[in-house]
Amino acid sequence: MAEGPVEITVFLLINNPLSGSWQVTELRGTPLNMSWRPHIAFTGAGTFEVTAGCNTLSGVAQTKQNLLRPNDVLFPVETAGTLLACQADLATLERAFLNDLQDVRHYQQEGFDLILFDKAETAIMRLGFTRS
Repeated sequence: MAEGPVEITVFLLINNPLSGSWQVTELRGTPLNMSWRPHIAFTGAGTFEVTAGCNTLSGVAQTKQNLLRPNDVLFPVETAGTLLACQADLATLERAFLNDLQDVRHYQQEGFDLILFDKAETAIMRLGFTRS
């Protein structure tokens, strides 16, 4: 039944808003209308994995457990990952996404969307929930 998974997904989002996989739908107000888009997967205790274009990066983000506000989040400058060469269009997208990720300071959840803000509270990235 379709109702079972929906109820489980909503439960996970309410109890741990960042848990699961999120696909970028918008960068700096520009919709990403392409078949492949960057995504972030969060697991427990702030651990994340980012697939940005041709490369995959992972690390531990600082989240509400160790920051001032409940929805604060900081991504580390140094992460572990691959260093593969990309096609020009993917390399440009990857650079923009990773640069924007470094500016993230706060998040807000709107239904099944996650909006990431910089320190000036400007929305710099919108992500859609894909799976838990």
